[in-house]
Amino acid sequence: MNPVINFHYMKRQATVGLLLLMLIAPVFSLAQQQKEETGKAFELKYTYSKRKKLAQKAFDQGKFYEAIDYYKEMSKEKPNDMEVAYQLAESYRKARDYVNAAEWYQKVVQTSDINYPLAPYYRGKMLKRQGKYKKALSVFQSFLNESIQDKYSQYHDFANQVQHLDSTINRPYTEFAPSVSGDSLFVFSSLNNDAELNDKFEDGDGLQSHIYAASRKDDQWAKVQPLPQPVNDDEHHSGNGTFSPDGKRFYFTKCQAVNSSTFDCDIYVSTFVNGFWYSVNKLSKEVNSKGSTNTHPAVAPHPEDKKDILYFVSNRESGRGNKDIWYAVVEHNGQAQKPTNLGETINTAKNEHSPFYDANDSTLYFSSRGHKNLGGYDILKAQGTHSDWQQPANPGMPFNSSADDIYYTFAETDNKRYLVSNRPGTIGLRSKTCCDDIFAIESKEQPKYFINANIYGENDESRDPIEGARIQVMDAENYPNKVLHEDTTKGDPSQKIRLQPDRDYKVRITKPNYFAETFDVSTKGLAHSHTFDFNVGLEKMDKGKVYKLSNIYYDFGSAELREKSKEELNQLYELLTNNPGIIIEVRAHSDSIGPQAKNLKLSRKRAQSVVDYLVEKGIGEKRLEPKGYGEIKPVATNNTEKGRQKNRRTEFKITGKLEESVLLK
Repeated sequence: MNPVINFHYMKRQATVGLLLLMLIAPVFSLAQQQKEETGKAFELKYTYSKRKKLAQKAFDQGKFYEAIDYYKEMSKEKPNDMEVAYQLAESYRKARDYVNAAEWYQKVVQTSDINYPLAPYYRGKMLKRQGKYKKALSVFQSFLNESIQDKYSQYHDFANQVQHLDSTINRPYTEFAPSVSGDSLFVFSSLNNDAELNDKFEDGDGLQSHIYAASRKDDQWAKVQPLPQPVNDDEHHSGNGTFSPDGKRFYFTKCQAVNSSTFDCDIYVSTFVNGFWYSVNKLSKEVNSKGSTNTHPAVAPHPEDKKDILYFVSNRESGRGNKDIWYAVVEHNGQAQKPTNLGETINTAKNEHSPFYDANDSTLYFSSRGHKNLGGYDILKAQGTHSDWQQPANPGMPFNSSADDIYYTFAETDNKRYLVSNRPGTIGLRSKTCCDDIFAIESKEQPKYFINANIYGENDESRDPIEGARIQVMDAENYPNKVLHEDTTKGDPSQKIRLQPDRDYKVRITKPNYFAETFDVSTKGLAHSHTFDFNVGLEKMDKGKVYKLSNIYYDFGSAELREKSKEELNQLYELLTNNPGIIIEVRAHSDSIGPQAKNLKLSRKRAQSVVDYLVEKGIGEKRLEPKGYGEIKPVATNNTEKGRQKNRRTEFKITGKLEESVLLK
């Protein structure tokens, strides 16, 4: 079996305290790791890419000498491959070969490759282990100075400046719900009174909210005009406008008074093409639930054409608090599916407000009174999708203040982030913090990180990109099983996915009838933009071919699986889950020690143990056939312990596919 492969980019920030501790700590002696016999460690029949995967597999399994053999030979073939050089240094370090480890870390350091910021740090550790304390101290001090300077430059470059938009936008009333389309259109709402914006239009005696549009001129917003009917009208308060990701649809709310202080709102959609506003459709009852207010629309792309993913705020029943954030799939004609609550990670017993979804980073921005706040409503961010979210993080100042901070938004084409706040600096009729205005936060260009994956069939000599491969990006440090971003290849030359700074990721690539590949990526310690380029070859599963399962262990004379064996079987379980139609034969083999009949019986029991484990995890019995072969199919001599070890193995063979009628049950 082709196991999960990891391409490590290990970047961890070392602290001053850690370095000082390592300089004064005694060197403890550890028992020497027994060098494993690897046989023919370097097999020329494999491609360079395949050998790299085998080396990484050996490293992940703790077989560091085997990994060294692979990496040494590959470094001769491609001496400028810094990934191989760094992994060779890592392997020497893990094997406690301090001299060679220091030498290979130095090779990486000399290239100034920003992908390996900890190479000088580990070189210092290896020098210290050799007793070269003065040289190690010099290396550590240099590493610290460079790290501190990098951090200073990073924070200096990313300095944010808060700007209160001028009187072209902000008047002595309440302005709210900014939205940017492209680089030339700015839409916002304005209520011509000085009421607090808390989902009510207070003191609403004859006052109305309307939606306005401004165009860009010389990097300023100008020519403010109210949107035409039917977006604005004389019977409703219109507000909370936002564009779909492609800029062709405009979602907004229309509200009517229930009493002097409370309004009920519904969400509408209008088509916007070439600067013209076309027919307005009220979203269906699934979103606009009777007896509740539904507001604050935010739109994310849907993988299917003619559909959007709508995030919105509602006080409908079954929520956690008064106003929660929900999502629903909406067709372009306004017909919606049943909404789903975003769950307790996002929604609290208090109010949530004004969601905004950044599809490039799979990040939801929203405001809340119920999370840890600086004061009032604070802007929060949480990475994830739909109802599967990480814990929200507070970005702090200047995004948040001691006042209310809501309606965070931005566009990729604009270097400004916009928010609404009643912080000091607003234009108000009664007090400095009476009213909500729109602010811009100008961010100097921050580093951007991408995965650029070219996915092809490993056995395809042309290496043409394949369609239908699923790419899943997960947070490896905090939520290894939570998918943060998911995409499907369409046969393009490469697939580009945005990553966030200071994160460890695990990326999994799957495709029906192919073996999955998984690799690690880290943006930790990277102060500059970087793209991680990967050429990922997926191996196609062949019917009738036998694949060995590594690391399947049993106690002597027993058919009971050890815990370590279950880690490997979990990969087989994932393979069967990703390919629900295949049928496999589980094959167990023994060496020739002992009576042949006993070996045959034991191997059958061991094959059955594997099947039982997979069935317990949910794989159908019809897809699994246990077979014990005893000692009759050796792959090596039984005259040596090394040969007998190779013969004691567990394999699987793909024998067929389920009928479609069975698969659908």
